[in-house]
Amino acid sequence: MKKFSYIFSLIIFYSLLFNNCQTQVDKEKERRTIIAVIEQERNAYFDRDISRLETVWVQDSTSKRIFRSETALIILNGWEEINANYREDIET
Repeated sequence: MKKFSYIFSLIIFYSLLFNNCQTQVDKEKERRTIIAVIEQERNAYFDRDISRLETVWVQDSTSKRIFRSETALIILNGWEEINANYREDIET
């Protein structure tokens, strides 16, 4: 009986060890979602609509926007810098 319980415990252990506990990500759905958000941001920027831009961005200090200007790569860290940059572009 001890031998049986030991083997049974090993079987359960290895089945849990090699069982994928994480859910599978639908990569195509993720890609479509990312493209939709990028399009929302682009359309809001071209329409010069700050309120729509605010709904697209995570308003957090960890937000980061990286883009290229004519002369350099520009990196904005945090929502405050991103918002200030958008407002400067839109209001001028």
